[in-house]
Order: sequence, then structure tokens, then C-alpha cells
Amino acid sequence: MSIANAKLFILIGGLAIIAHQLWLHKSNLEDQVVEKPKTWQQFLSLIATFMGVIFVIFLILDYGYLKLGDHLVFGVIRIIGVVLFYSGWIFRLWALDSLGKNYAPDLRIKVNGTLITNGVYSFVRHPFYLSIMLFVYGASFALTNFLVLIVAIILSIVIRHRIKEEEEMLKAYFSDAYSQYCKNVPMFFPTIKRQK
Repeated sequence: MSIANAKLFILIGGLAIIAHQLWLHKSNLEDQVVEKPKTWQQFLSLIATFMGVIFVIFLILDYGYLKLGDHLVFGVIRIIGVVLFYSGWIFRLWALDSLGKNYAPDLRIKVNGTLITNGVYSFVRHPFYLSIMLFVYGASFALTNFLVLIVAIILSIVIRHRIKEEEEMLKAYFSDAYSQYCKNVPMFFPTIKRQK
């Protein structure tokens, strides 16, 4: 895959993600909440969207690219990156479908909120964050862009911190049910459970 094709795939997907996230954020602001901690992590959705805009600017202005050419190896790396990037869409949409009305763009537990353990949440605890990781690392491979990789690493650190805060909130609200869920379901990477 050429760098021009990779840029086109990532640009289209990136703009769609930004638009979708802004729509999700706007449509979920008025819900009543039971629990909403005061933390800068409440803005992760907007931070991630802002970083998406930065990715698009890197694409348009041609910043940060490693000039690797169209050698077969780099073409394969770009294809893997595009596949990872669009796999993020699968996890994102599956997570939103599994969450239903429980989705929130920030750290909150809604009135009448329930602990979701079905759908994609029966395989991984944080598929929505996994989708973000697939987007940013997939884009960095597809574009062979070291600046996008640096932003991806920074975003990984921010997400890891948010997961910690989110899990503390869920454990406090759902207590033993969430603790048991954490024992049975991995954070990011599904495992094959052997039957005893």
C-alpha cells in the first residue's frame, strides 16, 4: 500500500471518528447522573477528539512522516495499520451497541445505570478505550509517522489513568459485582478460557 492510499484511508476514517465523537458528546450531555467524580479526566473525550484534529493536521500538512518509500515491507506495515485502525471502528460500534443508554462521554454513572457484562463487554472490560488505541496506533503504522506515534503514546498514558479512575468509581458503585467482573474479564485483550 502506498503512503498516499494510507493517508486517504486514515483521513476519511479520522474525520468520521471526530464527527461521531462530537455527536456522541453533544447528545449525551443532558442525562441525569448518580455518580460523576470531579476530575480533569471528564474531558478525555474532548482531548481525544482534539488529538484527532491534530492527526488530520499532520496528514494535511505532511508533518512527521518517515520517508520510507513504497517498499513491500512498508506497504505491509501500512496495510496492518489500516486494518488496526478500522478494527477500532468495529470495537467502537460494538461497545456502543452493548452499552446502549449506559454510554457516557465522560466518567459518570447514569440514573438507572446498570453494569454491562454482555456483548463485547463479556470479552474485554474496556472495548471503547481499546478502539481508541487501535485508532491511534493503527494510524501511526499506516502513516509511518513518528509524531502520530508520540501522540498515541501520550494518549495511552492518559487513557490508562482514566481507566484507573473509572474502575474505582465502578467498584464503589457496583461493589462486589464489578470486582467479580474484573476477575473474569481482562482489561484489553481477550483470553481463551480453558474448560475444566
